[in-house]
Amino acid sequence: MPELSRLVDSLHLRIFRLRLGHKVCPVSLMNKHFGFLLLLCIYGLPGCWNAEEKAAIAKLKPTKDPIQEEIYAFRLKMRALYNNRRFAELEPVAAEIRRTKPLFGNGSWKIAQFYESFACRREEPESMWQLHDRIHQDWIAQFPTSITARVAYADFLREYAWHARGTGFADKVTKEGWQLFAERLDLARNTLVESRRLTDKDPFWWVVALGVALGQQWPKNEYDQLLEQAKAFEPKFWGYDTAR
Repeated sequence: MPELSRLVDSLHLRIFRLRLGHKVCPVSLMNKHFGFLLLLCIYGLPGCWNAEEKAAIAKLKPTKDPIQEEIYAFRLKMRALYNNRRFAELEPVAAEIRRTKPLFGNGSWKIAQFYESFACRREEPESMWQLHDRIHQDWIAQFPTSITARVAYADFLREYAWHARGTGFADKVTKEGWQLFAERLDLARNTLVESRRLTDKDPFWWVVALGVALGQQWPKNEYDQLLEQAKAFEPKFWGYDTAR
């Protein structure tokens, strides 16, 4: 009789073949739709598993990744402070992260998760984006010499630019979309330039700068120079490579 371990191993075969006509389901697709395929095999494909295998599968329970749970809890806490404009509490958190350079257990930099906590989803209505804009401006007004506030605002403006443009092909972007895209990227770039005069430096500054450079289609040599500056500042920050 088959054991549970053999059953689980069979779910991680490099090529998982479902006999649906002549089609083959690759492992990448299986991973993406694992739950659906599992239910399909249990209830939708007679003969896919025998009775004992079905019973074993039914006992399997989803587990939570403790690292992802830690990241989620951290981001949720930072977002709550941001939403409630408790900037005085966000400032020391960012300063400590910059000083200690901590990573989560999956290798992600805590400073990146910090800034990503404030993101506005692209499907949000314009009123929500305008609310975020006001929150960021309030942050800068309360802490005019804060590198954290300016990097966060520049990152927001970069995303706000793409919100105006959309993610479709260039010929599908409206004239207004292109205009707002350019204006907001210019604002993001100006915000970054102004922050260079501040004493504190932040590794995420270059992530935002690289994103702005891509949106503005900088010449390759200028972009490469910016990337070199980023890696010289923080050689181990792998976010610079994924920002390209």
